[in-house]
Amino acid sequence: MIRTDCRHFLADRPCRYHKTDGYTCSHCPRYSPFTSRIWIVKLGAMGDVLRTTFLLKGIRERHPDAHITWVTRKESVSFFAGIDTVDRVITPEAAMWFTGVEYIHTVYGLELDAVAAAIVTQTNAEKVYGFSLYEDGYPVAHCENAAKWQQLSYRDDLKRANHTTYQQQFTEIVELDDRHANDEYSYVISDDEREWIREQRNLWTERGFNGPYIGINLGGNTRWRQKLVTMETIKGVIKQITADGSPTGSVVLLGGADAVEAMESLSSEDFPGIIVTATDSPLRDFASLVAACDVLYTADTLAMHLAIATKTHCVVNFGPTSPYEIEFYGRGEAIVPDLDCLVCYHSHCPLEKQCTQIDPKTVLEAIQRQLQLRLENNS
Repeated sequence: MIRTDCRHFLADRPCRYHKTDGYTCSHCPRYSPFTSRIWIVKLGAMGDVLRTTFLLKGIRERHPDAHITWVTRKESVSFFAGIDTVDRVITPEAAMWFTGVEYIHTVYGLELDAVAAAIVTQTNAEKVYGFSLYEDGYPVAHCENAAKWQQLSYRDDLKRANHTTYQQQFTEIVELDDRHANDEYSYVISDDEREWIREQRNLWTERGFNGPYIGINLGGNTRWRQKLVTMETIKGVIKQITADGSPTGSVVLLGGADAVEAMESLSSEDFPGIIVTATDSPLRDFASLVAACDVLYTADTLAMHLAIATKTHCVVNFGPTSPYEIEFYGRGEAIVPDLDCLVCYHSHCPLEKQCTQIDPKTVLEAIQRQLQLRLENNS
């Protein structure tokens, strides 16, 4: 007997419970039959994909007996490792082959991207939440709240005036109960990853770097160069943290391939208490580095979302993007400069202002507040 109606069934290989426990279909205590197929389509920037996972708890509650597929781009697939509420993750390229074959009852179209919206339309689902593609080639909203989000996306003045979180807005768009606006990102740190985090912190201590460990993220999306914290601010923050006589802790420099130059520049200076990490870490290894820190200081980048996902306290600089849309769940705070041109959503400033050049003392005070909060939360 092969139970193809089980949520855990895989067409081309044994399911995970056969591999881990030796169960077979005919006598499997993990048998979980599904009665419908649900698709969630979210392809966008990696940080956007990660923060949208907060919806999974509410969607699973609405569809307890459904097989849930999440469609996303290849670079975001690893976010879903270990998440039991999602039964399958596929790329847009694979989705094209499934839409004409599978009967999909409900689809959640969670962005205005034309490709994503087209996939939603191709599912021919009975029920659509969010957005799909109209025959004129442009996305169409399926409820009033989705139409409001569409207006925000097209008008900077409305975006600037908006003070509701992303979670509040999308809870309304998919018509979930308001309580789900407080649901956390779905991200599972595996046992092996937790052990690696413990070993990493022990290694830092053995090398003479004393905690607390304060991560400083140097990287960011190249599209939004205006988001990035200035090197002047970063150097000032490092000096404040590692000050002789009263150091706050050790600094952990983090970043991807776009941070190599900044990492080399800072590591060549005579700063005490600096830990330099690799700039070529795979995504989940980078997330574990973030989780190994007690507090992360960063701009509004993927690193911020990884901190929120791994429940790492963070201090975040905002300038061209909105601080009001971000939900920190009580484990972070935004630093917003006193400028009347903020939340402009310009990738390059036409006024040539440095909206992310902040007084290092302001940053240090925020880091110290988050360190205290972390201590209180863990006590």
